[in-house]
Amino acid sequence: MRKTKLTFKETKYYVNKEKKTIVCLLSFEVKDPENFIEERLIALAIGKLYRDKYSWEFTSKGIAKCSDDDTFDEVLGKRIAESKAKKAAYKTAMRIRYAVMEQLSKLVDKNNAIYDNLKKNVQNEHEHLDKLLGE
Repeated sequence: MRKTKLTFKETKYYVNKEKKTIVCLLSFEVKDPENFIEERLIALAIGKLYRDKYSWEFTSKGIAKCSDDDTFDEVLGKRIAESKAKKAAYKTAMRIRYAVMEQLSKLVDKNNAIYDNLKKNVQNEHEHLDKLLGE
């Protein structure tokens, strides 16, 4: 089974010590297709899900907020915010892959219907030939 890995490009942190809050913005890329067909399906899914977006790059956000009862720890807060941003990034990739699965399912259904119709046509022509040849 192939593992899907996102390519994380840039991580930015915004620290507000007064509000005990850290925001992590994580830019990432989801492009990991192995072939042209898969690449095209992913591009179509992105365009469908994100209103004609034609880029493979996204930004996710994670927020860590320290409760009033706790001591603010910037290092821990950054780790929490980054983990939340990565979780959001993986959810974005999941949405894209689900849209690809939906497209593939429709394509398979359509292909099966065409195949069944062609199979009937072959059978009809076989029967027609039998009649023509008097068999």
